[in-house]
Parts: sequence; structure tokens; C-alpha cells
Amino acid sequence: MTSLILYTPGHNIYTDTLIMHGMVRVMAETGCTRGVVRRIGEAYMVQYRGCQQSGSDIRDTASLHLLSLYMKMLMHKNTMDLETPYLSKLRDFKVFCAAQNYINRLASEDLGINIDKYSGAKGLNHRASAGEGRSPSRGGKGNTTLYLPLCPLCGKYSTVTLLRAGELVQGYRGNEQYKVCRDCFVLALIGFMWGTSMLSFRTGGSQAAYVFAAAPLEASVSDVLLFQRAFSDPKVTHNGIKLASDLPATAAALAFASILDVPLRRGASMELLQWRLEKRGNQRPSFVQPVLPFSRLLAAVASIRYVAPEWPLFVQRRLGSRDAVNDVIELLDEIYNAVMSGSMERLYNAARLLASIEAKSGPPIIPGEALAAALRAGEGHDPGHV
Repeated sequence: MTSLILYTPGHNIYTDTLIMHGMVRVMAETGCTRGVVRRIGEAYMVQYRGCQQSGSDIRDTASLHLLSLYMKMLMHKNTMDLETPYLSKLRDFKVFCAAQNYINRLASEDLGINIDKYSGAKGLNHRASAGEGRSPSRGGKGNTTLYLPLCPLCGKYSTVTLLRAGELVQGYRGNEQYKVCRDCFVLALIGFMWGTSMLSFRTGGSQAAYVFAAAPLEASVSDVLLFQRAFSDPKVTHNGIKLASDLPATAAALAFASILDVPLRRGASMELLQWRLEKRGNQRPSFVQPVLPFSRLLAAVASIRYVAPEWPLFVQRRLGSRDAVNDVIELLDEIYNAVMSGSMERLYNAARLLASIEAKSGPPIIPGEALAAALRAGEGHDPGHV
């Protein structure tokens, strides 16, 4: 049986996760859907079975056509009142980075991916052979800046730690942008559009968003495609939670997991990557959040929803209400910590907060046993596996 093995370049866990999602999406549209995805350090290996695609550019796929179409529409400021999860994320991508010129240039090109450069030994050596990286001396001809939404670690003025004369020294990398080849950029952008979800909100005079991406430790290609479909569900993206306030990363993760509809296959191993983007005037900072045990979080939420099917609506309504948002943020944070620590004390705190919220808003909606079910799911669950 024909086997094709693809490798992501090893830029960093965030960019490589997006590139992996882009690879899986494009390859699926050529008919390659049988295989396994494995994490190797900060990179991925995607091993396909019965796949013949190799040695030529991939051009005629839905994701490449849609990406080209949406970029043209945004370039000409003509969206024809169209709203899709993918167009919404591409529009958000432009908000949080200064990529207008490069997006316009891509929009005028016939997009294609040379997938062969990521296969076998060529894939393992791609980053070096393409001259990708931060140092100008390594920059390949025609490489482009990897913008913050695709690499929250790649800011121009990111801090570095140096060991000099036996002492740790904090410094800056100056104007050295992190640059990648066009294929890496397009795959990461497709991964951003098909493999992430965003919770957008305003904080003070700034616009901000949490970006979420499923990062498999080991999962089938079909598992990854299922997560992509769930992450691009309209009710999770632009029609999802309307936040009335800023919120901590743990509460954001539990809120996101609460409205996500994704089937859990026993044996799949997933983590949740989470980063925060902001736009403050001309500044566009990014913040990396802790990597979370996604499978464990989804199992806890599934237990809550089994006892209380109203849970997603409960979370959505209260996070969008200025009167209730602070209370439910505290509740989500407490539930998250109870599930991850197995603490009965935190569970009781969460139950008291829930009772207090419902006392303000009317008759009880979420029974207390729903929280107990979540704690049991967390205690009996391998942090990495479904």
C-alpha cells in the first residue's frame, strides 16, 4: 500500500500546528483522508496510507479557491454582505496584523502548494533549505514575514535570553522578522482559517481575541478533520459567544469548550493551543497562553452537558450580559480549576457561585450534580487522551 509521509518544518508549536491543519485540509481535498498525525517535539508527522499525491503542485482544491476568492473580495472591499466562518477569520487576520500588502499580492496570484517539499527527507530539511527563520543571513529569496496571528512568538521585538560570561542577559532581537516561504505561509493561513476558532471582544479602547487550535499528540487524520469542522461551525465563530467583558484564559478555554460540538473518539490525544491578539491603535501585541489538556476539558464539559443540556446557552447568554458576565467568569474559572486539580473545595465554591448566579436570575437551570459529574470526568481521565 502506498504511503506518503509529510513533515511540518519545525518553526514553533503554534505555526506548525496551523501548517499541519493546512496540510490535512488540502490533502483531504485531493482524496487523502486515511492516515495518522503525530507530534514530534514542536513539529508534526502526517503519515498517509493509500495516497498517491506527490511530486507536483496542488492547485485545484476548495480551500485554495476559497482563500483566493476571499482575499480578492477583501482587497476590493466587496464582501457582498457575505458572512462565513472562513471569511470572518480572514477579516480578523487582517485586523490583527499589518499584512494588507502581502494579502493583496497573494490575491493576484494563482495559489498552489508544492506538497512534495514537505515529504520524506526533503520535509525534514525544508526549513534550512528554504532559508526560513529570523536571522537576515538565513532569509531565503522571496520569503515573507510570518505575521503574529500565525506565530504569536514571532514579534519583531520579542525578548531573548542569552548566556553571556556565565550570566543570563535579557535582550531584544531588533528588527529581525521571522520569515518563511510562500507555501508555509499559505498552509499556515489555510490552517488559521479552517483549524482555529476565535472569541473576539473589546477591552477598553482595544480590540482583542482569543485564538484556539486543536493540537494532536496522536490522532487520525479523520479526527483532525472532525475538529476542523467543529471549529468552523458558525455558532462557534462569528455567531458564537458575544463577550461583554475581558476574561482570563482558563475561563475563555472552558467557555469555548462549552459551545463546541465535537465527537470524542476514545484513544485520540489532543491539547488546546490558545493565544491572544490585540489591536491598540497602531500596536498589535500577542500573548501566548498555557497549553491545556483539551481532551480532559472536553470530557468534563460533556459530563456537564449530559446532566444539563442547557449549559452552552447558559454560558453564552451570561457572557454576553454586562450584568452577569463577571459572575459567570468567576464560575468558569472555578469549574476549570476544580476539574484540573480534582479539588472538592473548588467544586463547592463553584456550586455556591452557581447558586448565587441563579438566585439573581430566577429559578435554577443548571443542577448542582452537573458540576459533580464534571469533577468525576476530570478525575477519571488521562490528561492527554479522550
